[in-house]
Amino acid sequence: MAVRFRSTPAPPTLSKPIRRWKGAATCRRTRRPPSQATGRTRQATRCLRISQTASTNSPPCGRWQIDSMEGPTPPRASMMAMSPACAWTVWRRWRSPLAPLQACGRDVERVAIDWMAKSRRRSQSMTAGNLLRPMLAGVAEADLNALADAAAERSFAVDEVICQEGDSGDSVFFIVQGRVAIVKRLDDDSERHLHNAGAGELFGEMSILEKGPRTATVRALEPTTVLEVGRGEFTRVLESSPALATRILSRLTTRLREADQRLITELREANEELTRALHSLERLDQAKSGFIRLAAHELRTPVAALRGYAQMMQKSPAVDSQGELKVLVEGVVTGTERLHRIFDSILDISRLVDSSPQVNRSPLSLETLLRSIRSELAPALAKRDLKLSLKGLDDLPLYPGDPELLRKAFRHLVGNAIKFTPDRGSITVTGRLTETPGLGQCVEIAVEDKGVGIDREDLELVFERFYCSGELSLHSSGSTTFGGGGPGLGLAIARGVVEAHGGRIWAESPGHDEAKCPGSRFVLLLPLL
Repeated sequence: MAVRFRSTPAPPTLSKPIRRWKGAATCRRTRRPPSQATGRTRQATRCLRISQTASTNSPPCGRWQIDSMEGPTPPRASMMAMSPACAWTVWRRWRSPLAPLQACGRDVERVAIDWMAKSRRRSQSMTAGNLLRPMLAGVAEADLNALADAAAERSFAVDEVICQEGDSGDSVFFIVQGRVAIVKRLDDDSERHLHNAGAGELFGEMSILEKGPRTATVRALEPTTVLEVGRGEFTRVLESSPALATRILSRLTTRLREADQRLITELREANEELTRALHSLERLDQAKSGFIRLAAHELRTPVAALRGYAQMMQKSPAVDSQGELKVLVEGVVTGTERLHRIFDSILDISRLVDSSPQVNRSPLSLETLLRSIRSELAPALAKRDLKLSLKGLDDLPLYPGDPELLRKAFRHLVGNAIKFTPDRGSITVTGRLTETPGLGQCVEIAVEDKGVGIDREDLELVFERFYCSGELSLHSSGSTTFGGGGPGLGLAIARGVVEAHGGRIWAESPGHDEAKCPGSRFVLLLPLL
């Protein structure tokens, strides 16, 4: 049997015919339908249909068809009796003319795969465009299509993090379905909820606009689908689309307005809660002050009687002749005098702070007043080997003030300096005239010590009633000793006296250090009327 191929333009042919069978077969490339194929005995037709719609640029393809096979059909037994060598020879003879068919099939397969991929991308782009169109109303169709082509659809489960605070902001997200929560991490590792976002909103644009990392974490509240657009394409469309820029600016403005309103609401609620707590504390403080004032007033009378009896016993010759009894009586006198001073301080606080004190003004010399206080405190200074210096007081004019109230104020200030100054230390009281905005010409009195100092956060608290920074007698050592604390009323009384005269008082100190003793300075401004 001889095989002949005919095709257009160049039919492949066998170089050597196979002469095993009698007859001939012809094969040619034709565009005729199979029904028009001609031939004689056992006519066989094989067609390879190629879709010419797969690609408009693909070469025209027809069909390969065996028109006829001439000659008698070889017996089945003869075919099975063919030797392997003969079968290999036939396969090799047929391989060469079938190669164009195989190449054409591979080309068709590649074209079909490319066409399917383009079709899938076109379908996804159309879907993304349909999803973005209602979100970005007013954006040009070309810009919308550019965003749709660059968009990638992603899905997230509940509580899954979509973007993390601090990560690089390389994309912006458009919410197609679901809701997300946007939270901010605080310094104490707690999270502050900023707001929620739902379908039709976008997030992640701030990091692109600021060219920085993410400033918040976005977490899915429910199964969420988003469209992710990269930085480059989003920036390009944003620069060329005023409508998109206006839309984003409008969203940012709305978001900031909502955040401000939410913050104002939270601050109002917090302020109301703090106001209620303040009123509650004020009522408790008033009740406490009333109880303390009543207790001090009721206890002051019997303590005064005890002090008087103890002083009478102290002067008795019978007690003076017995050393052990004399020591006991002196202890009773000292204790009752201390209790009497505490009760007086409590009553002074009640008059100065809880009510409007009456100031009986008269001209007085501040230098004379402070010298008398130094003489009064001389035993305490000598006991601790402390030195109290007065500077600049002789140049001060007479001050119109209440002598009794000012004596209490300066005595408490100097006494406080004695308590917190280590043994063999120094205390300085200076005075000068100064001009202060709001007060006019004032007398400035400063009490400065070389004591342990005050922490910066305690500079305002030291003037509160019953405030104590600690019992310094517990911290005394062999090289440095302190006089100890007290009930915490002296500085509160001093502030009440100064404010009753229309002045100001404050404390200055670099800090608290019991080893280096940086010291502290209390300054009073008393306006001249």
